Amino acid sequence: MSTDNRRSSKNEPSEAVTHNQRLEALWNLLGPVIALVCVVAFFAIADMIFADGTFASWRNMRTVIVQTCVVAIAALGMTVIIIAKGIDLSAGTALALCATTLAWGLREDAAYRAVHWTNFANASVSLQEAQEARAVASEKQRLVYLDALVELRRERLLAVARGKLTQLAAAAESAQGPARRKASADVRAMEQRIEKLKDPEFQLKVDPNWLRGVPNSPWTAPVAVLIGVGTGLLAGFFNGLLKSSLRIVPFIVTLGTASIYLGLGNLLSGNVPIRPGLDQVPDWISGIVSNRADALYLGFPLGVWLLIVLSVVLALVLRFTVFGRHVFAIGSNEATARLCGINVTATRIAVYTLGGLFVGVAGLCYFGRLSTGNPTAGVGMELGIIAAVTIGGGSLSGGRGTVIGTLTGALTVAVIDSGCNQLGLPDPIQLIVVGAAIVAAAAIDRWRQGGDEE
Repeated sequence: MSTDNRRSSKNEPSEAVTHNQRLEALWNLLGPVIALVCVVAFFAIADMIFADGTFASWRNMRTVIVQTCVVAIAALGMTVIIIAKGIDLSAGTALALCATTLAWGLREDAAYRAVHWTNFANASVSLQEAQEARAVASEKQRLVYLDALVELRRERLLAVARGKLTQLAAAAESAQGPARRKASADVRAMEQRIEKLKDPEFQLKVDPNWLRGVPNSPWTAPVAVLIGVGTGLLAGFFNGLLKSSLRIVPFIVTLGTASIYLGLGNLLSGNVPIRPGLDQVPDWISGIVSNRADALYLGFPLGVWLLIVLSVVLALVLRFTVFGRHVFAIGSNEATARLCGINVTATRIAVYTLGGLFVGVAGLCYFGRLSTGNPTAGVGMELGIIAAVTIGGGSLSGGRGTVIGTLTGALTVAVIDSGCNQLGLPDPIQLIVVGAAIVAAAAIDRWRQGGDEE
C-alpha cells in the first residue's frame, strides 16, 4: 500500500467523527425548533377545528412571545447552571423574592427614605399614632412627653410634605396636556395638606385619599430595580457558595434555599402581597411586558428586546470566552476540568451568581406584569424554567445546552399553555402536557447518551 493510501485510511475515521459531530450539533440546534413548529402546527389545526381559529393570529403569537419573557429570561440563567451539571430548584421563589423586594422599594420610596430615614406614608402614620396616644393619655403625660412627640412628628411630616410639593411643582411645569392638569391638581392637594398640618389642632387620619398623588423620588425606581436585581444576584451567589463550600448535591442545596427565599419574602411582606400605589410605579416598569400600544417599540414591549439582548450576550459569552469553555468543561467532566487547572469552585459560584442575575431581571419583568410583589407566586415556577432548558435540548447530565434551544423550549411551553387555553382545556391538563414534554425530553437525552446508566 502506498504512503498516500495509508495516510488517507488514517484520516477517514477522524473525518467521520468530525462529520458526526457536525450532524449532532445541527440536530441540537434544529431539533427543538422542529418540535416547536410541530407544536404550533398541532394547536393551530386543533384551534381551527374545535375553537375560533385565532390561535395562529399575529396578536395571539405576540401575546405568547411577551408572556414567555419571564420564564425565558430566568431560563437563560438556568441554562448556564445546567450546562455546568447543576440545578436550581430555588429559581421560582427567588424570582418572587426579587419582585417582592422591588415592590417594597417602590412602596417605601426607597431613594427618599435612604436619605431622610422616612417617607411620606411612614411620617404620616407616625404622626397619627402619636396623636392617638396623646388622646388617651393623662394630662401629666401629655405635658411631659406626648405633646413634644406630636410636635416633633408634625414638623417632620411638614418637612417631607414641603419636599414633595417642590417635586410636584417641578413636574407640573415640565408636563403637557392631561399630565399637566393632573400634576397641577396634585400640587393643590399637597398645598392643602400642608395648610392642615400647620394647624396644631389638626387630627390626622391616614387613608388612601391622604396618600394619593404623592410621588416617589425620581431616583426611587432605579434604586428599587437595583434592589430587586441585586436580590437575585445575592440569592444566586448564596446558592453557589453553599454548593461549593458544603459539597452537597445542588438538588438538596437549592431545595433548602427555595424555602429560605420563600420565608424571607413572607417576612418582608408580612405574609400579604406588596402593592405600591399607582403613582409609585413608573410607566416604563408597568409596561415592560405589556401589549399596550404606548408600551411597544417596533411591535414588542421592552421586555422582549431585553430578552433578545441578554440572549445574544449570553450566547457570545458561552461561545467565545474562557468562562464559557470552563462551564462546558465542568459539566462534561469535573475531574478532568480540575486536572486541566480550572478553578471549579470559583467557576461554579460564578455560574450560580450569573443564574441569580437572570432571575433578578426576570423578577423585574414579573413585577412589571402584575405591579405586585407576592412571595408565594413563585412556588412551582421553577418547573417551567427547567422545562424550557430541557425541552430546548439542555442535558441534566451537564455539558450540553444552547441559548437558542432554551428560547425555543420556553416558547414551546408558552405555546402549550396558550393552545390549551384556546381549546378551553383546564389547567391540570396543561400541567400534564408540560410534564410529559419534560419526561420526553429527558428520555431523548438519555437515549442519545446510550441509555446505559440507571
